[in-house]
Amino acid sequence: MDRGTRRRLSSLTVALIVVLPLSVIAARWQWNRHLERDAMNAAIVASEQAPPMPWQRLLGQGYREAVDWRRVTARGQWLPAEQVLVRKQVVDGEVGFTVMTPFQDADGRLLYVMRGWVAPSSLGSLPPAPAGPQAITLRVRPVEGAGPLGASDLPSGQLNRIDPALLAKGRAHVEALFELLNPMPAGLVALPWPELTSGPHLSYFVQWILIGLTAIIVYVRVFRSELRMDRDSAVGTDVAGQNS
Repeated sequence: MDRGTRRRLSSLTVALIVVLPLSVIAARWQWNRHLERDAMNAAIVASEQAPPMPWQRLLGQGYREAVDWRRVTARGQWLPAEQVLVRKQVVDGEVGFTVMTPFQDADGRLLYVMRGWVAPSSLGSLPPAPAGPQAITLRVRPVEGAGPLGASDLPSGQLNRIDPALLAKGRAHVEALFELLNPMPAGLVALPWPELTSGPHLSYFVQWILIGLTAIIVYVRVFRSELRMDRDSAVGTDVAGQNS
């Protein structure tokens, strides 16, 4: 085998050593993400099918992700004076606002409830929260990520996100977010249900498997081709030497 053939085969082997483990790692990661997404979807469906229960039974000891999307009940009254609008909330492709109104439970603790979504054009006719004692059904939603609540240039009563601890200002509250299910106020749009799909992870898993298999096939074919060309070159050299 001449030096050029050895150099090309060495480069090909290095490429395979890099591509094959990478494809295996990426395929495994995509498969795990696929399983996680399916498990999350199953948990959301199971939560929706579970009967509503008083929020204290699920959140009396504090928020935890295991109770996300569970339906709960509460009794108390709305605090419309502390209502805020959460900006940049998209429903059906339109950017609008989520209407968040605190609800004070009968035991005095505050629940931060998203009553629904409203388009910017409908802000002038925003329905007020009902007055007096109320019995409501809610859904626990995932706590929003970190970031500033607002900015100095925001209009009064508008926020970027909801943070129960900051909004409560030291008052007793539930460290969770809630979505109002019943009674749904007229004039507001119900918040969208999370998309229950497996996402692209399974197709990406297959793609990475195919990339790994393709790398092996290409390596074997090129390796054989290089060996064959090397043998043919050696035979040609021997024949030329015999003829001379």
